[in-house]
Amino acid sequence: MKKINQASAGDIFGKRVAIGESFKEKGHLKIAVQCECGREGIVRVQKLVAGEANQCAWCASSERATIHGMTGTSIFNTWSSMIERCRDVNHTSYADYGGRGIRVCNRWQEFSAFYADMGEKPSKSHSIERIDNNKGYSPENCTWATKKEQARNRRSNATVEHDGKCLCLSEWAEITGIARSTICNRLGRGWSFARAIGAEASS
Repeated sequence: MKKINQASAGDIFGKRVAIGESFKEKGHLKIAVQCECGREGIVRVQKLVAGEANQCAWCASSERATIHGMTGTSIFNTWSSMIERCRDVNHTSYADYGGRGIRVCNRWQEFSAFYADMGEKPSKSHSIERIDNNKGYSPENCTWATKKEQARNRRSNATVEHDGKCLCLSEWAEITGIARSTICNRLGRGWSFARAIGAEASS
């Protein structure tokens, strides 16, 4: 068995193979690895040698899903697609998700945690929806929504002209420092757009 501080390109650790040389980062020895499923990552050498990181999080969750009979179910496919479009640069939707900084929270890297938080879909017409499109996938920012409900939240549907500028709500939120969800909520309560973005005093 390798010593705790030894790992080099070509070494195999369970389902993972080292694809680079080890390096130090924040006091820990790390190395690039590739899982047999093709996913790559950076992990601590100590965990590899100890057998604590011998497969990627996706494969680990897939195995647990298989054990519980969840692989291939609608909810598992939803989770898998969410992970892929945020991680896989070759995914057709990566540019709109991972490519613009949308990430899946650490807790939801595990399917079991995602399932515990979200549960089953209310119906076949529901899919996962981020409440604030500028933020990633997490329990506090996700809900189930129909396609009609999701359409209301698309960045491309929320372009507003004000003060000589025509910008989407996400851009107005960035400029004003007011969360997009807050602007939407204010508009929903009948506020003028100027008031919603703090450009005029509230009454």
